[in-house]
Amino acid sequence: SGMRMALGAVWIAAGFAVLLWSGGALTMLPIFIASALILSGVLRGISGLVQRGITSDERVSVLIMALADVIFGVVALSWPDVTS
Repeated sequence: SGMRMALGAVWIAAGFAVLLWSGGALTMLPIFIASALILSGVLRGISGLVQRGITSDERVSVLIMALADVIFGVVALSWPDVTS
């Protein structure tokens, strides 16, 4: 689906940014990880809400995973010394 492609592109872009900016990447890595997790959670949540043809159990599991992504992203952003 389009959301999965967008999500994959976000993770690949974050990986390339870390590889290309190796000097400052270690200090920025927690921010990259946190941002990617939050964006991943938001995109996954939107996908879970608008996707048709899935059961309510599947929808709930997708939304729980999306919420977990956002929570882990917020924790990584607020506690960067543990993330790196």
